[in-house]
Amino acid sequence: MEGVQDISRSLQGLTRVHEESLEAVAEWQRELLDAAKGINKTLLYLADSVADTRPHD
Repeated sequence: MEGVQDISRSLQGLTRVHEESLEAVAEWQRELLDAAKGINKTLLYLADSVADTRPHD
């Protein structure tokens, strides 16, 4: 019985660590997505600025 309880505690700990890891990865993905959106917005702004400064034929 003691062995079963040890295994159960170990599995609970593993589950908790895995859930925390998933939460951390999800947060990093949100931050990466926000950064990518910011970079994209800046690049679009720069492209528009360059297009506006080119001489028109």
